[in-house]
Amino acid sequence: ASRVSSYVHAPFANPRARSCWLSCAFQVLWHSRAWHTCFEAALDAKLFDEGDWRLDAPGAPKIAALVATWREYRESLAT
Repeated sequence: ASRVSSYVHAPFANPRARSCWLSCAFQVLWHSRAWHTCFEAALDAKLFDEGDWRLDAPGAPKIAALVATWREYRESLAT
């Protein structure tokens, strides 16, 4: 892979947002080759599936939201 290649981009809407900072942050993570590769590996290894880790983890709702959004975004590209 060359330095200029990236991951496929899908339409992304955040209609309830007052600003686009969250969408921009997600896009930065999605297009980061290092983050994308590692996050996909963690998803494939089921590290973010339901489990006790989330109950006490700081920021657990934010992590769960990122995982859900990531999966939804990924699924939108598969269709």
